[in-house]
Amino acid sequence: MFTHGQVAVMQQQVAQGGLSWPLTQNPELTWWPTDVATTTEAARSLTIAPNPATDRATIHAAADAGLKQVTLTDMAGRVVKSVSLQQPGEVVSMDLAGLNKGIYVVLCRFETETVSRKLILQ
Repeated sequence: MFTHGQVAVMQQQVAQGGLSWPLTQNPELTWWPTDVATTTEAARSLTIAPNPATDRATIHAAADAGLKQVTLTDMAGRVVKSVSLQQPGEVVSMDLAGLNKGIYVVLCRFETETVSRKLILQ
């Protein structure tokens, strides 16, 4: 299953004085952001309403934030809907009729970043 080189590296890392971390302290597992708190202007200007939604959701960001595209994905990462914006500051009204109830991720692509938000469909 592992090469001899991989086994040697693993043995060195768990040996006395080698590199080892408890699961909660492994730096490779904890570097990814786990909260929705953001400090960028684009992220602060983003609004999704209503949330939870039933048949329609409105996505809006400030005109100077540079929102380019809004993509709705299910929890498996499959793209359910995608809308490209023609004008800065344009309001996106996304039709959710016919989608299964559940949790979706709204990915908003700005000029310099992508911001994700959770959307609950009831």
